[in-house]
Amino acid sequence: MAGGKWTILDTLDPSQRSGFYINFVADAAAGVQAGVQGVVAIPVTAPWGPEGQLVKITSDLEFAAAFSRLEEGSAKNLVLQALKGGASTVLAYRMAVGAKAATATLKAGATDAVKATAVYTGAYGNELTVSVTDAVAGAKEFKIFDGAKVLEKFSFDGTATGLIAAVNGQSHYVELTKLADGTFTTAVNEPLTGGASGQAVTNAEYSDALAVLEGHAYEFNILTIGSGEGDLQETAAEFIRRLRGEGHFVQLVLGHSANGDFDGAKAAALGLNHEGIVYHNIGVKLGGKTLTPAEFSGRIAGMIAGAGPDASITYALIGGIDGLANLLNHNQIREANKAGLVAAFYDGETYRIEKGINTLTSYSGTQHEGYSKIKNISVLDAIGNALTISANKNYIGKVLNDEVGRDALLGAIRAAFDIFEQGRLIQKGSLVGLDPTRPSVGDQVFLDLRVTPIDAMEEIYTTIRVGR
Repeated sequence: MAGGKWTILDTLDPSQRSGFYINFVADAAAGVQAGVQGVVAIPVTAPWGPEGQLVKITSDLEFAAAFSRLEEGSAKNLVLQALKGGASTVLAYRMAVGAKAATATLKAGATDAVKATAVYTGAYGNELTVSVTDAVAGAKEFKIFDGAKVLEKFSFDGTATGLIAAVNGQSHYVELTKLADGTFTTAVNEPLTGGASGQAVTNAEYSDALAVLEGHAYEFNILTIGSGEGDLQETAAEFIRRLRGEGHFVQLVLGHSANGDFDGAKAAALGLNHEGIVYHNIGVKLGGKTLTPAEFSGRIAGMIAGAGPDASITYALIGGIDGLANLLNHNQIREANKAGLVAAFYDGETYRIEKGINTLTSYSGTQHEGYSKIKNISVLDAIGNALTISANKNYIGKVLNDEVGRDALLGAIRAAFDIFEQGRLIQKGSLVGLDPTRPSVGDQVFLDLRVTPIDAMEEIYTTIRVGR
C-alpha cells in the first residue's frame, strides 16, 4: 500500500500509486481512530531464539521462553526495560553473525545412534543436557535439562526411530537426527556443546533488521536500536525519515553512546533535528552496573510507548534505578531543552524526565514549536496512521468519487474526530471538509482537515500577592 507526504506535482504524475497521502502542516492534521499504540520494535542480540524474524514479547516469562535466562547480548536489557517503561508489547528481531547451534551425540550401546541439535543457535544451547532413562512398562524416557531443571520429557519405545518420532516437531529445544539404527539399553546422559552466539553485529545486520521491520511498519509505533554507534544511529534515523515520509508514522528513540559527554550529546541531538526522532542523555546506575544512554534506550522507548497520545513523559518517574550516571545542573538542563535533548533530574527523592521533547529545534515553514513535543507528535501519528489504514481498508478503490462517496468519507472522519475530542487528544472545534483550493475530481480527493492536539501542562507560572 502507498501513502505518505504529497506535493502538487505528485497529483499530476500518472505513475503515482493509489493510496492515501497526508501532509501535516502547522494547522492541519487528519485521523479516524487510534492506530497501534504501546508497541516498541527493537533489533537485538541474544544467546538463543529465532533469527531473522520478529518475536512478540509481552512479559518477562515470554522473554525467557523466547531468548533464555542468560544475560548475554542486548536483548534482555532492552526488551525487559521497554516493558518496565510501559510498552504493552515488544517486537524483538534477533541478529546473529556466525552463530552456531550446540549439539550432542547419543549412543545406543557402542553405536552413535542419534544426534541432538539445539533448535536455535547461541550459547544457551550449551546449558542443555539430554538423557535417556528407563520408564514404566519397558518404555524409555527422553529428558531435556537446563541444569537440574527438567524442561521437557518424552516417552518412546527405546529405538532410535521411536525417539525421533516422539521428539521432532514437539520439542522447543532440540531437533534429532538418526545416525544409525539402534536400541537404547543403558542410561544415556549427554551435554550439548559447541553453541556460539556469534560475532558482533554490523550495520549490515541492522539494515537487514530494518528491512524486515519495514514490512510490519503498521504493527509498532516506537523503534529503538540500543546502540550509540554513529553510523548505526544515522542508518536508523534515515530509515525513520523515509518511513514517515512514506506514511508510516513511527518515532525513533536513540541514546548517546557514552556517559559524561554532555556536549557530544547536545551536538548529536541538534544534528538530527526531526520531529520523529528522540535523542536522550539518560545513563543510569542499575543493579551494580552503569548503563550508557544507548543501553537505557529500551526504557525511554517503553515510557514513550506507554504514555501514548494521552500523556506526556515530562516529569515522568524513572523507577527502579539506583541513580543517574549523568547528573546535570540547572543551566545544563536548560541547554538540553534548547538542543532537543531529553535529560533527567533528581528531585531529592525520585528520578524524573525533564521534558518530553524530540530533536526538532529548527522549524520549516509548515511547522511550529508544538512539533517539538513528543505528545503532540504521538497524537498526530495516531491520527495519521489510523486515517491511512482506514482509508486503505474501506475507501480507496471501493468508494466512488462523487458527492455521496465524498460525504461518506467526510462523515467517517467527523465521527472519528468526535472520539478524539471526547478522549481529550485534540481540542474541540476540529474542521473537516474538502480543500476549496483544489477540485476533487477523477480519482483524486483533496481534504482540508484542521485539528489542534491538546498538550499537557508542563510550565506553571504563579504570581502570589502578599498582603500587608
